[in-house]
Amino acid sequence: MAARSKKDRIISVIDTNVFIGAADAPFHRMHDRDIVIPMIVLQELEEHRGDVGSGWACRTVLHYIEELREEFGGETLSGSGAVIDNGCTVRIETDHTNMDVLGELADDRNDSKILAIAANLKKETGREVEIISNDLPMRLKADIGLGLKASEYGNSNVKQFTGLYTMHAFKPLNDVDDDDIFEFIETEVKECGGSMPYHLIIRIIDTDGNENYVIKKGDELHALDPNVNMGKAFRPKNLEQQMAMSYLNDENIQVVTLGGVAGAGKSFLALTEGMREVKAGKVDKVIVFRSMYELGQQKMGFLPGDIDDKIAPWSQAVWDNVGKIDRMSSGKKTVSDVDSLKKRHEDDLEVSPISFLRGRTLDDAFIIVDDAQSLDRTTLLDILARLGKNTRIVLTFDILQNDNPYISESTSILQLINDLRDNRMFAHIDFTKSERSELAQLASNLLGR
Repeated sequence: MAARSKKDRIISVIDTNVFIGAADAPFHRMHDRDIVIPMIVLQELEEHRGDVGSGWACRTVLHYIEELREEFGGETLSGSGAVIDNGCTVRIETDHTNMDVLGELADDRNDSKILAIAANLKKETGREVEIISNDLPMRLKADIGLGLKASEYGNSNVKQFTGLYTMHAFKPLNDVDDDDIFEFIETEVKECGGSMPYHLIIRIIDTDGNENYVIKKGDELHALDPNVNMGKAFRPKNLEQQMAMSYLNDENIQVVTLGGVAGAGKSFLALTEGMREVKAGKVDKVIVFRSMYELGQQKMGFLPGDIDDKIAPWSQAVWDNVGKIDRMSSGKKTVSDVDSLKKRHEDDLEVSPISFLRGRTLDDAFIIVDDAQSLDRTTLLDILARLGKNTRIVLTFDILQNDNPYISESTSILQLINDLRDNRMFAHIDFTKSERSELAQLASNLLGR
């Protein structure tokens, strides 16, 4: 296909949040267009380059732009633009910042400065200009308020993968064979998009409403084990926990993601399996990394003390679960204050902030990343890259409780799950049932699940 002429090429103005989660390949989904990076975006990347989570992405993009500057020169980068492999040009916009074009939308916020650049470019060039942003209000203002095309970066029609497909069989369960199930899976994958999952739970409902569950593992189908457990004291409370335990018990699965409703037992199940493997001598220790984003972005400010003191507000949930596991394992009411638990588990359990992972190689360990919904895809991949020999990892998350304003679905753990779903080392299941309480279930339903 012939390249578009200059007047027909789209001008794409990039918002800062696009780079969070796509820093290693920021423009690989764009082709044959003129990419404009407002100078204010560079300033925002600089401001956030030291942040936990998004800092790596910001630094990576800045280095990428520096490479373009060194190759093409600053005048080209601020002028006609650097020509990159996919036929796009990339340039830094230092002009077109007149706010009059925004009318009532004009204010001092950085988003407005980016919108002004896009609107001025459209007015001056007469060409199609689009805002690419993962910020919904930004897209609404661009489209409705200014008549600009507005797109989410990485937006696709791939349906969110829950790890469970429901098959309605028009025959009795006993008459459903493997060919029927695989034909259904292939049809479902084609309709929903995405690759063929390696691990998958299939819920089969026959004409009389009878149900059966099977696990797809590569080219094989296995019955869901009704006796799965993590020791005599730890048996599943519902089918979703039974599914999760099946994956957690499988030592060939190195990466397990547990998503969904709060109170389902995701973190508890992961910690129970990790502590079981330590006790069995399969790994040396459990390491729990917690995201330190604060609920609703409410900032606590500076916290005094050493690292244990600073992480205490985030680690309390871990030690609550450890105390519960100890009591269930022993059948006794053991002392479960945090200091006693730390002393009892000082050799086999570590709780750390995610920012302390940089540079580590994790061997002979069971890794848990809690609250992974607030970590972007590139950070999560960086975590996986730290895993060494004889190490497994469980990532728990509830996407509705994301406290990181720079993350969208296309740059979050949801995209990572779609990237990994066809790999034999990976399995995922979503939870819909809370075991915390009836009220917790109601609250989760009202959150919009």
